[in-house]
Amino acid sequence: MASYNDMVKALAVTTELTNTDLSQGAREIMASELEQFDSDAVIYALNRCRRELKGRMSLSDILERMPGQWPGVEEAWGRIPKSENESGMVFEEMGRAWSVAQPLYDDGDHVAARMAFKDAYEREVSAAKCEGRLPNWFFSPGWDAQEREAAITRARTEGLIGQDKAQALLEQHGSRGDPDPSIKQIVDQSVSGDAQSAQDSIEEMRRLVGDRKAS
Repeated sequence: MASYNDMVKALAVTTELTNTDLSQGAREIMASELEQFDSDAVIYALNRCRRELKGRMSLSDILERMPGQWPGVEEAWGRIPKSENESGMVFEEMGRAWSVAQPLYDDGDHVAARMAFKDAYEREVSAAKCEGRLPNWFFSPGWDAQEREAAITRARTEGLIGQDKAQALLEQHGSRGDPDPSIKQIVDQSVSGDAQSAQDSIEEMRRLVGDRKAS
């Protein structure tokens, strides 16, 4: 567990390596803003800033790279599974934006799909931020077993899920077999924003389970 002093040191190093010229006062203000967050999460975000930024670092650059925060549109576009084989950590707002872009993507117009996703995603996230909500991440499993395991491991490394959750997901979706088609359907419906269909599928699963128990 990193301490506040560890976070301050990491901030100082990152500002230097990104050529971010901050006065001592400005650095102290930035550190005080970051103090409300877990130090390990801040250091993780600063590590990403060092790897990814090609110019000066801002406070928003750090915040959007912290685990559990709203990712930027380019990161969200890169994360969304774009085929049935792909797996990833997603949230409803990302899924609703993808439902707008997917027809264009499937038709082969990836540039138009990305722009449609960008517009829809920014609207969804802006509305969520106004309501004070954070993304509710969940795992969307694809059919490729190795990709499922890699996506779960990546989510654990990125701090989106803890070790216990990662282990549970590996046991459920690992290389032992394909994901349950019914569960996959519910996940796909949730990601696309089709909440009513997802709820209907859940109720149908409950009914089938009840019938099997009664027989």
